[in-house]
Amino acid sequence: MKWIYRSVRSSLWLCLLLLPVQGKSEEAAKMFQAASSEQYRLPEGNVLEDENWLLHAGKSLGKRPEFAGKEVYVFEKIHFFNGVRPRIELAVLLPHNADRVQFYLYENGKWRDNGWEQAVSGSLKGHTFALSKVDFRQVSDIAAKWRNKAKQLNAVETEPYYVAYVFLPKRKKYFWHTATLEAFGAQYYLSFHENGSVWEDKRLSGRSANSDN
Repeated sequence: MKWIYRSVRSSLWLCLLLLPVQGKSEEAAKMFQAASSEQYRLPEGNVLEDENWLLHAGKSLGKRPEFAGKEVYVFEKIHFFNGVRPRIELAVLLPHNADRVQFYLYENGKWRDNGWEQAVSGSLKGHTFALSKVDFRQVSDIAAKWRNKAKQLNAVETEPYYVAYVFLPKRKKYFWHTATLEAFGAQYYLSFHENGSVWEDKRLSGRSANSDN
């Protein structure tokens, strides 16, 4: 498989060099997507605990033609999902327009924009962080800790299905947010500091709380 990967990558760059200047960006984008789909296959297990899946996702977004080697700045959150549609969702600053964000989706081994842009009022710089500062593989550690806690509580769901990396601009705080743990007659919440140590480990009052609050 390694020689196939090298062949696909070499062919991609050779074709990029031979493309005419006009229409080069569009053709490069199509070829990038085709090559990316050959480089990785969806794992059979939980993607939140698969470091190879996470690493590929974290490294490949910045290689898309529209970023052309520029730093990618993420707007506030990165959402990681397992389940029937394993995926990653985030919004990034447009390289050519810092007053708008573009939403991207990582699914089936490749990134794509979902065609939706949104203008955000005020300065966005204070609400963004560099994608390169986040090690996507750390999600596997957070998911494993959530799984262990779920087992301790005899939770209804013990399979990790949601993790998010969150930036709180006012507090200049980065942390890992997880899904609410549903146990018999109670709900619990678990979050982690940026380095993976526990930040919050608490029982929630009421039945209306959810993982998005």
